[in-house]
Amino acid sequence: MENIFMNQESIISLLKSLGLAPIAEQDISQLMISEKVIRCEAGDTLIAGMGSDKGKDDQIHLVVDAVHLCLQSNGEKKSIKLIFGRRNNSNEQAEVENAVALMIESIKIPLKIETEVDGEKRGFKSESFDEDPKGKIKRWMQYLSRETKIPEFAKDLENAIHDDLFKWYRSVTGKYWSGRVGGLEVCTMDLAGQKGNLKVGNPGKNDDGPTRKVFLDILKKENFTDAEMTFSHPQLDKVASIIRAIAESRRNAALNEFQREHLLESRVLSGKVEIVSKEGIMKPVFEDQPFQFPTLWAPSAKPRFVDALMRLGNIPYVVELKEPAGTKPGQGYRHAITQVVLYREFVRRAKMLHPWFRKKGLVPDKCRAVVAFPELSKGDKKQQMLLRQHEMVGNAFGVEIVEIKGFK
Repeated sequence: MENIFMNQESIISLLKSLGLAPIAEQDISQLMISEKVIRCEAGDTLIAGMGSDKGKDDQIHLVVDAVHLCLQSNGEKKSIKLIFGRRNNSNEQAEVENAVALMIESIKIPLKIETEVDGEKRGFKSESFDEDPKGKIKRWMQYLSRETKIPEFAKDLENAIHDDLFKWYRSVTGKYWSGRVGGLEVCTMDLAGQKGNLKVGNPGKNDDGPTRKVFLDILKKENFTDAEMTFSHPQLDKVASIIRAIAESRRNAALNEFQREHLLESRVLSGKVEIVSKEGIMKPVFEDQPFQFPTLWAPSAKPRFVDALMRLGNIPYVVELKEPAGTKPGQGYRHAITQVVLYREFVRRAKMLHPWFRKKGLVPDKCRAVVAFPELSKGDKKQQMLLRQHEMVGNAFGVEIVEIKGFK
């Protein structure tokens, strides 16, 4: 085909030229699908497409969107044809193809799926994560295997704050400790524990974001004028006082309204909120020094981070957390299934990381995937419909859907 890098309009024109009737309309009543997903039918085959002018991740999510549409057809659709517009960036195209291949390989129900690029049939094959062309996995393995201790200065600050919402996080890719209050980063400290930096959010081009505005109000009430401060041990008490005020706002006032998914994540990683799967109560793999575990969706791609790496006995679980204030419970929750499937497949397939899992008594080959979110209203028919839809799609990819109780 002469036309390459097909956009939305090109795909729609192609389908119409075949005598089909494609639509690209948002449906928020039943199907919970965006206008980005072009779809139509050809006999018992569902056709879903997305052009090169849409986001890379949108194209990757097309697999779960199409499976969802197929499941909602009450068994009428037996196969799926996915049409992708080729991305102009070759690295992005490689990530789309690898991620889509992994998603298709992960389907647990009888469903034939074909893929096309720019209208030409093309099978996608997943690449081996053992190649590690940029050495990312090797560096992660080295860092994960290295024993790290929280600096004494960091411990002193945590003790002075004396609030269970505050926690030091470590980073696999960064070179500092991150001090967080309910998942909200409020300070950082160098690995040696010599100096710290107090800051919440970044100044906006036109206006500060809501969390930063609250932070600046707290500084004003604490008679502190510097919006960003480098501090050492002599300033410990003052910094601790400010962070305690931030924690109080995060718990009961204005800061409780923002970045709710980060708040949920922090409560899960600290063990204050439980994720209860069908097999039992999961525990965080990192309780003392939590961090988001890094993964790849393609060997050459940028890292993607797991919200919570959990365990139940010797089985590791990758958990994607969602919260209604941060993500719409329809399509947004469904797209979380894409995330955990790709996290799970990375853990299972990246053999270079397996020794680290085994040292922790975990069997990476048996890694499981969970999407978890606060309990949906039992009396809300639409929310219960969404829950059933997510469970159906989750089942199609071997992903468990878990409702969280007790998060406020």
